[in-house]
Amino acid sequence: MKAMKLQYYAGLWLAAILFCACGTRKAAQTQALQPAASELVNSLTQIQLPPEEKQIPSGGSEKTPQQNTQPQLPVAEGWEAELRAALDSLCNNDSLAQTSQMGIYIHDLTQNTPLYARNAHHRMRPASCQKVITAVAALHYLGAQHRLRTTLHMTGQISGTVLKGNLYVVGGMDPTVTAAEVDALVRAVAMAGVRRIQGKVCKDLGMTDGEPYGWGWCWDDDYGPLSPLLVEGKDRFSAVWMRSMAKHGIAVSGPDTLVAAACPAEAKQLAAIDHGLEPLLQTMMKESDNIYAESLFYQLAAHSGKPKAGRKQAALLIGELMEQAGIKTDASCVADGSGLSLYNYTTPYILASMLQMAHSRPEVYQALLPSLPIAGVDGTLEKRMTEGPAHRRVWAKTGSVSGVSSLSGYAQAANGHLLAFSIINQGVVRTSHGRKFQDKICEIMCRGGK
Repeated sequence: MKAMKLQYYAGLWLAAILFCACGTRKAAQTQALQPAASELVNSLTQIQLPPEEKQIPSGGSEKTPQQNTQPQLPVAEGWEAELRAALDSLCNNDSLAQTSQMGIYIHDLTQNTPLYARNAHHRMRPASCQKVITAVAALHYLGAQHRLRTTLHMTGQISGTVLKGNLYVVGGMDPTVTAAEVDALVRAVAMAGVRRIQGKVCKDLGMTDGEPYGWGWCWDDDYGPLSPLLVEGKDRFSAVWMRSMAKHGIAVSGPDTLVAAACPAEAKQLAAIDHGLEPLLQTMMKESDNIYAESLFYQLAAHSGKPKAGRKQAALLIGELMEQAGIKTDASCVADGSGLSLYNYTTPYILASMLQMAHSRPEVYQALLPSLPIAGVDGTLEKRMTEGPAHRRVWAKTGSVSGVSSLSGYAQAANGHLLAFSIINQGVVRTSHGRKFQDKICEIMCRGGK
């Protein structure tokens, strides 16, 4: 028996030694893996939603802000109470409420008070209502007078009819450039007496980060590739340029196509294509053109001053603008400028708040409002709300991607009050169902105050 006890205690002792050794080895392995894990976390945080802000309330205890709480609504009387009751009845009884997600936020700009909220802080995909965020940010940072420039430069000297140097076309990611304007650039070379280029014709694509597609775009999104040199919104600058070269009788001794190269600082400018922001904004918002939206997004990125700027720079500026307006950014993820990306996330409250901020800044509002589709009149709202109280009294951006339908903009109530609103329907089988629901909300808003 004594021998058995000794064997038992010896076994326990050996097990303890092995456990400690394994623990020590595991700890060492964990320590060795820590730098790699840290690097992985750092890389992920660069592309994920920003971390939640932490606040220290006056009581001294740490608290994470509640993101899904409804905005505090004032006590409603009269027409406001009637409007809320009508909206509640619609939301509670419409079949979409039983089969999909919906988020709504309405702000009375005339009274500067919240008017209605339902799931206003729920993160959802905005679809093309993302263009509202892009437009407001661009108008704030760039201004309505911003110009988009595509320029032509040369190096070397012209000897007789030969340019002994290179040509450089510097792209400004202007989708409004036409084939005729590209031809005008080539004609400027011919008018300088050049018939042969003893060098190369180069495309300077340094305005952007060179990503051909947006972050989170699907394989079947029929857009792109994104390029600083566009012709009528398409990536066909090289083909149009070479046809114009042949038309004007200009030959190239070097490569018979355009090559990518940075334009040197000492290059002499020969010609330029210069366009204002307004035509781009009108097409982007009225027709919901995604390439135009991405162009404006990259204009915003370039405003950061960083060479080869891209999504991260544009998203940073948008985040800073939201913070200035008192909008928490931890419920938002800006993946692109158009709303095509699967990674865009925002809330009805954020979208309506951006519209509210735009309204408070006349220089932004005066450029934004005319760009929005008008109910029953033009753009993507031409065939919606063609009659009834909302007709011609809603100015709003539509949004449609698979499973999502959205509408964000301004509406005028019957009593003259101007409202900023955002509606997102997510998880809808048919976007038309979401549109019909949104139109009903607009009708309720616009008959308010009668």
